[in-house]
Amino acid sequence: MKNPNNKLLMKLLILVASSTALLVSCFEIVKQYLHANISIWESHVATIVFTTFITVFVTYYTLRQDYSLFKSLNRFNTGMHILQKNSG
Repeated sequence: MKNPNNKLLMKLLILVASSTALLVSCFEIVKQYLHANISIWESHVATIVFTTFITVFVTYYTLRQDYSLFKSLNRFNTGMHILQKNSG
């Protein structure tokens, strides 16, 4: 039996990958247009910094709702554990 969480995870990963690719592509177009004469290493450093920032931002945005749900579920499970411990 397939885990339904795998389907959700795959959708999230596709969203992160496609969003990152789109934003980096736009960045490269703008960078090339505005700074056509920068050195190759300046271009690489700018791309690395921008890609790192975008990846963190897109991942955070995508996972923040799941993390909030995880925290709520964890509090619920902790409460249930305490109730079971005190009742038995």
